[in-house]
Amino acid sequence: MQALIIAIVVAWVAMDQALKAWTVANIPLNAGYDYLTAIPGFLSLTHVLNLGAAWSLFSSATPILIGLRIVVGAGILIWLLRHPKQPVLNLVAYSLIVGGAFGNAIDGVLRGHVVDMLQSHWLSAIYKLLGFGNVFPIFNIADMGVVSGVLLLIVASIVEDRKRIRDPLKT
Repeated sequence: MQALIIAIVVAWVAMDQALKAWTVANIPLNAGYDYLTAIPGFLSLTHVLNLGAAWSLFSSATPILIGLRIVVGAGILIWLLRHPKQPVLNLVAYSLIVGGAFGNAIDGVLRGHVVDMLQSHWLSAIYKLLGFGNVFPIFNIADMGVVSGVLLLIVASIVEDRKRIRDPLKT
């Protein structure tokens, strides 16, 4: 299982860094929303800088965020490698979170900011419908790893709770 953990983390960081490098090389900074359509009506690419965390929160704390991403990512990774006998869904979830944390930490160390480029049209529609604004914040593959990992942990928790409810004697 340790090989699976490492493979997911490395693959996620590699995808994240590759798309960030391509974005920096091919899309002008602040090119605007919908600069390049990737999937019509679903996903566009642009190029923005994020000095903070999600939605540019804590943008004045970039060095602290870099340190936090490294410490949290490394802490989870060390724990996973020492305790690999987890349900596979949990291993995948935690590995995605680690890959996301490391992907954005690498940006912070190398660039002093995080490169964001993905614009979701359907998330923007929901965002607007809920009255939060017209455009959902731009994000990157590292962010997707963190969010997907957290969502998978929630699903795993619900599945485990249902198992316990169905068969309380097996817990």
